[in-house]
Amino acid sequence: MLSKYLPAHFTEIYNEIKKKNFVRKNGSIMFADISGFTKMSEKLTAKGKEGSEEISRIINDVFEILISLVSSSGGSVYKFGGDAITVFFPDAIEKKIVLNTAIEMQKAISEFTKIRTIAGAFSLKMKIGLAFGSSLIGQLGKESKGYFIAGDTLDTACDCEHSATQGDIIVTKEFYGLINKRNYEKIKNFYKIKYSKTTETGIELKKIKRKQAKWHKEFISDVLIEREISGGGTKAGELRNCTVIFLNFTGVEYGKKFKYKVLDDFYTLASVTIRKYNGYINKIDMGDKGNKLIMLFGAPIATEKNEEYALRAVEELRNLCPKEINIRIGVNNGNIYFGVIGASHRREFTVMGNAVNLSARLMASADSNEIVISSSISNRVPEIELENKRELKLKGVKELFEVSSFKHILETRKSKRFKLIGRKKEQKLYKDIVGKGKGFLINIKAEAGLGKSVLVNKFFEDRLKDGKCILVNCLSYTKNNSFFAVKELISRFADVRIFDNLDTKLKKLRVLLKKIGEEESTDLYASFLSWKDFEGDVSDPSLKDFFIDISTAIFYRVIKEERSILFIEDTHWMDSASTDFFKSMVNIFDKKADAGHIHFVFRPDNQMEYFIEIENSATITLQNLEFDDGKEFLLQKFNLISIPKRIYEQIY
Repeated sequence: MLSKYLPAHFTEIYNEIKKKNFVRKNGSIMFADISGFTKMSEKLTAKGKEGSEEISRIINDVFEILISLVSSSGGSVYKFGGDAITVFFPDAIEKKIVLNTAIEMQKAISEFTKIRTIAGAFSLKMKIGLAFGSSLIGQLGKESKGYFIAGDTLDTACDCEHSATQGDIIVTKEFYGLINKRNYEKIKNFYKIKYSKTTETGIELKKIKRKQAKWHKEFISDVLIEREISGGGTKAGELRNCTVIFLNFTGVEYGKKFKYKVLDDFYTLASVTIRKYNGYINKIDMGDKGNKLIMLFGAPIATEKNEEYALRAVEELRNLCPKEINIRIGVNNGNIYFGVIGASHRREFTVMGNAVNLSARLMASADSNEIVISSSISNRVPEIELENKRELKLKGVKELFEVSSFKHILETRKSKRFKLIGRKKEQKLYKDIVGKGKGFLINIKAEAGLGKSVLVNKFFEDRLKDGKCILVNCLSYTKNNSFFAVKELISRFADVRIFDNLDTKLKKLRVLLKKIGEEESTDLYASFLSWKDFEGDVSDPSLKDFFIDISTAIFYRVIKEERSILFIEDTHWMDSASTDFFKSMVNIFDKKADAGHIHFVFRPDNQMEYFIEIENSATITLQNLEFDDGKEFLLQKFNLISIPKRIYEQIY
């Protein structure tokens, strides 16, 4: 049932929220942080499926008790932070009940101080902060919605928790005197509650039932809905290699000067940008560590090139960020535990692990508008420009941690992921194709993992002496983005960069269109490139023909007269409109075209068969590495000195 993925209180006041997108409500806020989950999750998930099942069971056992106590007392869990929860109690719930709930939660967590598992014994402890006052609660986004709770009361509850040690309950003055005054100890501006396992509170567990509404799914990602329908929402969590982004943002006040539109526009931009690159916004959270977005690449959606897509997303987000917003970003990758956690009536998708914590610490170390990335990211995406490489001393890391400031992804293949090994036959065949003019279109075909990109790097660098080389990527998430590949190349022909403003883009496009005598069509053609809104009838077939004619003329000019050499990677993901465009265009060129070349780089795919069979094309098909080349590849990839002959023969 989808209602479990939303706070009960939020659903109760949603009709009120819809009117102005946000409301202010008085009430108590609890921020509770549990220690021990991260260490336990890393140790247990290393044990494989059995370990993942055990960590899921333990986490959900703990949260079932804690959240049930909260719900039984009239509270609602608004946010999960992996191993932390943010809870709101409406003003109608007496502060004494809230305080007694915190005591019962501490008594409950004390039962988990010695958990025996297949990876050894572990201990869980908890700190709790309580504050009372006004909070801002609302919704964000358009197509993909989120909900938030923010304000000074939440910040104060977090400050209380930060002042606590494990096992403590720290409260503000509003909670003073609700129980025997001997149970209070002054801690700076707050009070520490003294309690024991025998402290009577009168809090009892109740069976909680939630009702479902049609609008609930507006706030829940399609991935989670699919998991819930298939039963995946109740299955054990998983260990997966994932790129994690922590983004801190400032520039939004939650007092009287609160500007909803600024926050909503920023969230919508982030949501659209992250989804564009096949990422996932895990949550928006205004509590611990300030305003932050947590974004994932690789979970719950399994994707390729997680690190590259994550960097493309944050670069675009930084370039398009509203002027009122300042951001600080940390990007790291590693093995994380992810899954749906919580109680039977309140759950949330979350991630935890050391890689997640490190991303948060990189974010905290960043300056305004800086993107700090770990060496594990930069090593996997070498085609990037970095600055300020340095070593940091981070909490929880014994050795100095190497990081860099990320500037942008380079437009050309300046670096190589791996040294090219073998492929002598393929290099000779390519040289023969180019030298004898055997084809205007050159196909490079191989199964995933056989080194297409490494070989293309070599071809790209070799051809730089012959003319201007341009490389673009088709992406898995752009398969339904009409004319994506064509538009990407046109932008590159015009030398347009992602951070160029509209006036700069139009100026560069006008220069390009002047070459084919169409400079007067600049504004109209810019609408085809999605740079400007189109005011006419987009369904007009003659208009589509007009755009295709201009695009064809541009490609012919760039390839035939300027002898440019184009490389389009992962064309098995090329959108159908671009595919049809290239089918028409390649027939314009003669078999021995005195021009540049187009390279299609792809895995075996039915839609690419047409380009293999046409007369003015040539195809290079990569096979498995030869015996000696395979050994050299393993030595390089895993930094080995040698591999015993018998073992390598089994591997091969």
